[in-house]
Amino acid sequence: MTKQQATLRMSGFVATSLGLSLTLLGALGCGEDDEPASDDAASCMGAKCDAPDGGTAGEDSGEASGDSEGEAESTTGDAFPSELLKICEQRKDEAFTKGRSAFTPDHLRWSCADVVGTLAEDRGQEYCEYFVVVQRPDAEEADLLGLLQELAPSTEETDQELEVSPSSLELTDDEIYALEADPTAEAGRCVFTSWNADVDPCEGSCNETDEVYGIPIVDASVFRMTFDANTYEAAEALVADCMDYIPGEGDHDVASDPYHDDFYRACELNSVINETEYRKSDNTVCAASLRLAECGCYLNLRVELPAGVSQQGKLGFPLGGWEGADILPAGCRYEPVVAGAKQLVTCELTAAEVIDNASELKSYCAEKYAHDVVVHVPVPAAAVRCDPDVESEPYASSCAEEPWNVAP
Repeated sequence: MTKQQATLRMSGFVATSLGLSLTLLGALGCGEDDEPASDDAASCMGAKCDAPDGGTAGEDSGEASGDSEGEAESTTGDAFPSELLKICEQRKDEAFTKGRSAFTPDHLRWSCADVVGTLAEDRGQEYCEYFVVVQRPDAEEADLLGLLQELAPSTEETDQELEVSPSSLELTDDEIYALEADPTAEAGRCVFTSWNADVDPCEGSCNETDEVYGIPIVDASVFRMTFDANTYEAAEALVADCMDYIPGEGDHDVASDPYHDDFYRACELNSVINETEYRKSDNTVCAASLRLAECGCYLNLRVELPAGVSQQGKLGFPLGGWEGADILPAGCRYEPVVAGAKQLVTCELTAAEVIDNASELKSYCAEKYAHDVVVHVPVPAAAVRCDPDVESEPYASSCAEEPWNVAP
């Protein structure tokens, strides 16, 4: 490769204060003193691990992975990779869909739906994993369909070993007959969770009474995310890395150079650092983080974090809908693991839907609900202060009043 070695943006206060605050807002544990569950749970760090086509993450762009020690490579002086540009265009189109913008003054947003081409075993790439719970007539226990389960945790030498429970449901003639007796009755629920894989259940303050078809909602083996990458530590690393590294700079004589576009510039940076340019979540967070760094933003620590964020619970990024952070699609409800928490959502499946889609209920849940169940990353707008350095940052002159609210 002909890439130049990247330099780190020397804004330690920016990265530590604002970067940590963004991730702390949405991704802390249940209590103020909670720690991540284990050292093994977050070995992926900022980069997520599974490409949607089952190949190696980042192989389409030909970029090399970096780390927080400054080993990522910049593309300053290089042309924007043509194959990468195609992927970034797709992600940008999604991020700026009318009525479903990824960037708002108060939140960064994306849906739980995986990008097209994600393999069944890799679904749950957007800091939101999902599966299905079905209660068959007269069955003693509910069926868990498409649930991601850990066989062995990752270590310094080995990757995390995972398996997915079957997504199809085998119904007997008697069960079909019983379900058909009342086709509009609820027979199951689609489950969406943003409860971070490295956050332990609360002690004392958790909701110990509520269940989903007999399964306690505090059961972390069922309702907590499983992917190593869906962790507090990975989210923190993503924000910090995208604030620290300097991406490529466009040709000032070419107005259409993709590097002049804030989203494309962040998408390329994300591909170099994390090799996850195909993900909605990583590009959205990286774009907001990059602009905050380029605009010299920091968190005014004398201002308390927005009360509404802490009240939403700290299991992970809150879930909501496109119409609002607290508005879910019809048929869905919150299952608050902690009082006020919004990291666990279940949506109704009728008996008729279970019968008609028994061969692939997880896909049906994705089709019906996942595009409208939305991850919301709260931004502490009232506490952000910015001081753009137009002499040292090439894109500081374009900084808006709310740099994280990236414009198309």
